[in-house]
Amino acid sequence: MTERDKSQSKSPSTELLENSESKILLAAAMELSSTLDLEDVMQKATDHITKLTGIGTAAIYLVRDKELYLGAATPPIPSELPDEFRLAYLENHNHIKKAVTQNKIISIPDTKTAKLTPEEKLVVEQRNLRSLWYIPISTPTDTIGVFIIASQGEVRTCSPKELELSNALSNIVALALQNSILH
Repeated sequence: MTERDKSQSKSPSTELLENSESKILLAAAMELSSTLDLEDVMQKATDHITKLTGIGTAAIYLVRDKELYLGAATPPIPSELPDEFRLAYLENHNHIKKAVTQNKIISIPDTKTAKLTPEEKLVVEQRNLRSLWYIPISTPTDTIGVFIIASQGEVRTCSPKELELSNALSNIVALALQNSILH
């Protein structure tokens, strides 16, 4: 069977899923390019990554020198959230630091067995996070942020395709963030 034959023999449910994923990526690109408001870009980004992966919670941190700034989350973070969740030092968040410095996706299959810093543990316990993925948001010259997608309460796996789609969205978000920051 040739590659063309294989692509033409996809099941209707596979084609529907791929069509849905494409629609989410296209909608994200259109929405994110239509605004220069940084907060709006970040909130839309976390909303879209949860739709794309089916994972219920996500956050986006901007990286500035050695500091992290929590820009948005889905579901939205309560206003009474402690300051250490919004502003933090990269040194205190080893998994974010690794994703940023290595510019690759870092995963924690189960937070119950992972080695976490006290600051990471605080976030995990406060939000009941169980499986996490740190996805760098990079421009051609720099890593400017990181997506964090996480399951709550139970261990979950992320398929290679979900990670690939998340990485594609992070590239779209990088351009939108860069435009927002420059304007």
